[in-house]
Amino acid sequence: MPVLNSPARRLLLAVVLSLSSAIAGVWFLSVQPMLPPVGPVIAVATNSDTMAVTATDRMEEPDLLDEWRDLDGFFARQEQLAQRLRAPGAAIGTARADSTIAWVSLDGTRRPVGSLPFSFWFQLIVGGVALLVGVWVWALRPADPATRAFAVTGLGVMLSSHAAAVYSARALALPGMPFRVLSAVNHLGAPMFGVALCALLLLHPRPLAARRWIPHVGVIALLWWAADIFRVAPDANTGTRLPLILEMLGAVVLAAVQWRRARHAPAERAVLRWLGMCVLVGPGLFIAMLVVAAALGQEPPISQGYGMGFFLLTYVGMAVGLRRYRLFALDAWALRVLFWGVVLIVFVALDLVLLRVVGGATARSLFLVLMLALATLPVRRWVWTHVLHRPKLDIEHTVEGALRVSYAGTSQERRTRWREYLGSMFEPLDVQADETDGGATDVPTPVLLLDDGERMVIPPVAGAPRFVLVHAGGGRRLFGPDDVRIADRLVALMRQADASRSAYEAGVRKERQRIARDLHDTVSSPLLSGLAQARAGEATAQESGVVGSEISRALDAMRDIVRASHEPASLHDTLADARFESVTRLQAAGLQVDWPLSLPTDRLLSGDERNALRAFFREATSNVIRHAGATSVTVRIVVHPHAGDDGIRIRFIDDGRGLSPGDGEGRQGVPNLIARAAELGGAAWVGNCTEHPGTEVRLDMPNIPPGVRP
Repeated sequence: MPVLNSPARRLLLAVVLSLSSAIAGVWFLSVQPMLPPVGPVIAVATNSDTMAVTATDRMEEPDLLDEWRDLDGFFARQEQLAQRLRAPGAAIGTARADSTIAWVSLDGTRRPVGSLPFSFWFQLIVGGVALLVGVWVWALRPADPATRAFAVTGLGVMLSSHAAAVYSARALALPGMPFRVLSAVNHLGAPMFGVALCALLLLHPRPLAARRWIPHVGVIALLWWAADIFRVAPDANTGTRLPLILEMLGAVVLAAVQWRRARHAPAERAVLRWLGMCVLVGPGLFIAMLVVAAALGQEPPISQGYGMGFFLLTYVGMAVGLRRYRLFALDAWALRVLFWGVVLIVFVALDLVLLRVVGGATARSLFLVLMLALATLPVRRWVWTHVLHRPKLDIEHTVEGALRVSYAGTSQERRTRWREYLGSMFEPLDVQADETDGGATDVPTPVLLLDDGERMVIPPVAGAPRFVLVHAGGGRRLFGPDDVRIADRLVALMRQADASRSAYEAGVRKERQRIARDLHDTVSSPLLSGLAQARAGEATAQESGVVGSEISRALDAMRDIVRASHEPASLHDTLADARFESVTRLQAAGLQVDWPLSLPTDRLLSGDERNALRAFFREATSNVIRHAGATSVTVRIVVHPHAGDDGIRIRFIDDGRGLSPGDGEGRQGVPNLIARAAELGGAAWVGNCTEHPGTEVRLDMPNIPPGVRP
């Protein structure tokens, strides 16, 4: 049922069911006749006859009767007594010290709620706590058959204790048919608890048998209950008490088998020790002190109303054990869900108190109700805001959180922050990582809802794997379309932040590579040339000037790199500067240069393109000086259709020894030439010249102005 697909809704159902049962019991007793506070009633009289009241009529629990005829006679007498108590002119009689009867007339007043005994309220509390704790565990792990069985035990205790609370709190008698129905419900809850307890120990902590056998046991228990209700069984011992004793023995046997199976698993034994204490000690004491005593014909040492307190120990112990021993593998956050149910009960009880006060229609009582309502408004608002209400999306928190996740120092830190961020946004009971995708984010996937909103799947992002959020708002609601829209925005924001971070990191790497290339191509070449001149040991003034010029040029180039000078310039001016610089270096190295200053076309270069072109010529010049063994260099610049869109081809040719296989391996020169050509939107080629011995460096670049290039 989709309506039950949220822990909050399951708990709400438990609260409504328990309160409805309790309110129905209170109402039923409140419409019964009010008996005056006199001693033990020994007779009920009407205008027509008198009926003696026996000790059996005043029994709290009719299940102490063994024979069906005695039990049916008890219900028949209850019907007769109830009719006489409602008859006009009815009176009850109590024994005097002189063995006479003192008669007190009944005035038709209905029984006030305040006159109900404590044992009545105690049994209602026991049933409510059992159902609430049972449903609480089931709500947190609805697919686990063990938690389902535990929830059924809580339902069985509630049915049994609430029914017994009503008929055991009767003033003297209840109408026969309602009494029979209440007794049947009490008898249904008891075997329901026993069968569910056996199923629980059959499945947890280790499954001992296939689950398909559990319904068969339930059917057998249901048929046995029908045999009890319709008097097919020989007597009450066989129909009512024997199945309870057998179920309890079966639970003990299953617990022993579980204990043996877990002999090599200390953690499971710790769970089983606490689980066994909770589910066996409480019901075991109840059966031993009430059921077995009745089966043996002995008076129970404790009334059934207070005997139900043994079940209270069971469910309170389960609540404690869930936190300490993680029974059913629940985490500490499970207590938040139980707190939600308790808050509901408190608020409903408070409203009932206020309504009761309103019943005294006076100005003073009305004023008191208004004051109480106003006094509880801050508390209600706080609980609604912090416990029950779904938080709104905070845009500032959203952006700040996304940036904090994206710009974390490491991928592991980003993953941790993303998980915490999702927890703060949706307050799920659990965040489960799905590592099957490996955290890949190259193929965007949408946010998905599973199990009618019980879970929401967040696709991989921020270097984290797919996350599955379980139960929104601390288990108080389902995930819905609004959550999906918010999660989609968060994921999109995270992807944008990731892209920005990646672009920033790529830009940093690219700038570092540019600086490294510029230092290599622009600074190292003149410094090495100057160093070569200095090592030659020639101290003429002319050569000293060349060394100084090379070092000065290196310093100028370094300043350009540090300043990141990227001013645009024309192709003609850039080639002229490159020609002057290269010719100066080549001639200083003793090479002849043939480089006519002619340019068939011109265009504007961006700052990056200008720096790339100058760096290309510097690297080509340095390679000739260092490695070519040449005596002359020829440079030609032409418009060439094969360069693309009537692009420009630049040929840098020397007459040296050329290239041999393996030349250039491990060096940065040729890769730098290719990188510079790519920055110009063109391509570079380095190889042996086909026209004569030597090496050719070729650059093809487009002749398209900026803004026009596709």
